[in-house]
Amino acid sequence: NDARDTLSWGGRSAHIYFALTLAVEGMVLISLVSLDILLFYVFFEAMLIPMYFLIGGFGGANRSKAAVKFLLYNLFGGLLLLAAVIGLYVVTAQDGVGPDGGGTFALPDIAAAVASGQIDDSTGLAKLLFLGFLFAFAVKAPLWPLHSWLPDAAVAATPASAVLMMAVIDKVGTFAMLRFCMQLFPDASQYFAPFVCALAVVSIVYGAVLAIGQTDVMRLIAYTSISHFGFIILGIFAMTDQGQTGSTLYMVNHGISTAAL
Repeated sequence: NDARDTLSWGGRSAHIYFALTLAVEGMVLISLVSLDILLFYVFFEAMLIPMYFLIGGFGGANRSKAAVKFLLYNLFGGLLLLAAVIGLYVVTAQDGVGPDGGGTFALPDIAAAVASGQIDDSTGLAKLLFLGFLFAFAVKAPLWPLHSWLPDAAVAATPASAVLMMAVIDKVGTFAMLRFCMQLFPDASQYFAPFVCALAVVSIVYGAVLAIGQTDVMRLIAYTSISHFGFIILGIFAMTDQGQTGSTLYMVNHGISTAAL
């Protein structure tokens, strides 16, 4: 019968739900393994689309408002990231980086040029490009004060979607800080490290204090996640091998513990 053939939430097909979930997972995997900055950007943004429908189409109360808030925050961060990606391509073209010296999006080529000094990442332009990358990743992570979309989205989404969002998608932001901010802008990362660490400490304290007073378990997990991401970002911008290794382990631990909880 229909009940057996089509699982549904209030008439919404479970088959579509699982398809959207797999689409998110696939886009996250591509963004994690991509060595082309433009390809990374495309899937960094594209994963928002199925996640938007998972929240807005299958969530609970206030799901439409939470889904729009989630989308707008991350799209704004993505626009700044796009500007930074284009700016970085222009810089590589000016400095003759790439197979034909006409510019490239290849992460290994750009990172090698930065490491060799062919690209100077201590300029004011490099610092602006770094901030463009950092802003988008800080929204995704999320870092205080760019965090306010997460509690609403976590409460409105189904538990499985909330886990996918907090345990997997948000990690793309912190992973990208390690892969792109650290490799492409080492001097700028060092320059802004005290500022980012200060925001991370605020996130740690703010998320923990607000979590204490929550009565909804999903909102509790959302605020504790904000606190945990503060520890992860603090470790990344501590600029030590131990800190960044610990942050990577923390990403894995947080994903497992959040899903289990």
